[in-house]
Amino acid sequence: MLGRWDRTGTRIPQVGYFERAAMRVIVDAIRAGLGKEHAMADRILVVDDDELICDLVSETLNFEGFEVETAFSGEQALRMLEYARPHLILLDIMMSGINGFEVCRIILNNPATREIPIIFLTAKGQFEDELRGYEEGAFDYITKPFHPLTLAPTIRETLEAYNHQDLEEKRQRRIEKLRGLLNPHHLRESERRV
Repeated sequence: MLGRWDRTGTRIPQVGYFERAAMRVIVDAIRAGLGKEHAMADRILVVDDDELICDLVSETLNFEGFEVETAFSGEQALRMLEYARPHLILLDIMMSGINGFEVCRIILNNPATREIPIIFLTAKGQFEDELRGYEEGAFDYITKPFHPLTLAPTIRETLEAYNHQDLEEKRQRRIEKLRGLLNPHHLRESERRV
């Protein structure tokens, strides 16, 4: 008879080539200390015209188990999104050509890409800039200089959010908080409404 038998005499069914390959991926992931949800790497698109930043972010995220693609301009990122769908986009604001705000708007207005979460990674650190980033549709905002080890937890938190609505609620709370910091009168008005 074909097949294998375990110690109790129970027949172990034969496994086909593709099933075996899939099982090998899962076993290797488990041995590497990863859960099933991380057996396939999350794809991150890093968009920044500074090659050094792209290299630093790519190396950091690759080390953390992410698959990383880089684009050195907004135009290049939009071309890449025509054929590739990352799970998340890290986007600089100040770039030559199309700036990050405009790239964000284009991505969120396209039905094929509007569900991709965007995190701004930028040197623009004023409250007004951060508020605009959230208002444009970003789910998080990281200012440069940044510690490379803070990237992976921020990305994982965004990717592991229960659903898009949770991210949207978090983004709206952040907008209200920033508006309150910029305009204390606005914060008092929103507290009265609650």
